[in-house]
Amino acid sequence: VPSTESNPRAGDFNQFISELVQRSFAGANDLHVELDPTLPLVMMKPEAIRSIVTNLIENARKYAPTRAGSRPEDRIWLRTSLGPKGREAYIEVLDRGPGIPDEDKESVFQAFYRRGDEGTRSSKGTGLGLHLVKVQAQAVGGDVVVLDRPGGGCHFRVRLQLAPEPDPAEEPSAEDLD
Repeated sequence: VPSTESNPRAGDFNQFISELVQRSFAGANDLHVELDPTLPLVMMKPEAIRSIVTNLIENARKYAPTRAGSRPEDRIWLRTSLGPKGREAYIEVLDRGPGIPDEDKESVFQAFYRRGDEGTRSSKGTGLGLHLVKVQAQAVGGDVVVLDRPGGGCHFRVRLQLAPEPDPAEEPSAEDLD
């Protein structure tokens, strides 16, 4: 069960993602990472972000494994980006799997939902991974959608809130140091 006890805090999202990749996915030849250097601080809870990234990458590995020596564009992509109007941040995971039909795109985030027939399904799982991604995204004030990846596959986009700009009136002054 995801933790909802602490409130999201401003954090360096790219640094967190970089450290998470080094710790959890070091040496992964199926993963291409692209971090937007212009990304400002993001509202986050480390356990929520860790769960989101891990679940999305493991899901991509399960349903869209890449072969050794794959071209970078055919690997699983993990990237951060700033929203089009600069008001939100995204973490995105893209794969080259079979994709998800439009009629199932909302359902995949429901608890225990699994596509296909249990008797013919080739992958095992509980149907909780994408549900946890949605719950954790909501826990930090965001949301998640699944889109089609151009050229085939899925594009999961998790929207996160940017940290508020500091209020200059609240900035410490030299007088506050006395």
